[in-house]
Amino acid sequence: EIYTLSLHDALPIYELFFVSIPLLLVIAFAGGGFWYYRNNILPEVLFQTADRHFRAGEFEEAVVQYRKVFRLKPERRDTLLRMGQALERQGKDSEAIFAYERHLETRPKDADTLILLGELYLRMGRHEDALGPLERASRLVPKRGEVRYLLGRVYRHQVRRSEERRVGKECRS
Repeated sequence: EIYTLSLHDALPIYELFFVSIPLLLVIAFAGGGFWYYRNNILPEVLFQTADRHFRAGEFEEAVVQYRKVFRLKPERRDTLLRMGQALERQGKDSEAIFAYERHLETRPKDADTLILLGELYLRMGRHEDALGPLERASRLVPKRGEVRYLLGRVYRHQVRRSEERRVGKECRS
């Protein structure tokens, strides 16, 4: 007996093919849309939410939102800078320093962050640590008065320390 394939016998294969292809396209489109939202839209929405909290003085909530942004999109500009500013306003100076330094790893010529870091070190009484960032900032923006003022404070402190050492040596001898 000769077996022939009729259209009726092959129809389920065509149905399966024509149903599965559109279904796969829908799944791919939905997955791609979710990926795009998670990687591009959501970090921006969270960053704007964090900025609103920051402007409202809600620094703790702002830090929470900035951390979410950083987890989703670590390359997002200024996330670490803004997080550092919010941490600094909460009095979490060591965490703020860490955030500023991480920001400077990706943007080493950011004079504003160098100045913020230098100011924070000065406020903490860490004059020697403040010298590096402030000198780098002065090379980037040599005419900015704020940098010259802060460097002057560091240099005056160093002169005082060297003067104290000299006087201490004279007293001991």
